[in-house]
Amino acid sequence: MQTQMIALFYLSLSLGFAAGGRAGEWYTQRTEVVYFITLGTVSLIAGVLLAFCLPAIRRASAGTE
Repeated sequence: MQTQMIALFYLSLSLGFAAGGRAGEWYTQRTEVVYFITLGTVSLIAGVLLAFCLPAIRRASAGTE
């Protein structure tokens, strides 16, 4: 189980780097305000979804350190 959690950790890192690279393509000085408002909104929504999923994540990762 611990190996799977480490693999999931590295998968989340790679997805984050890929998403950051894609999001960086959308940035220009003309769309700077919209870019950062959109990133902030998406981050807040992701945080709320993670907070709702936290009990299930804790149950799934029970027994790991």
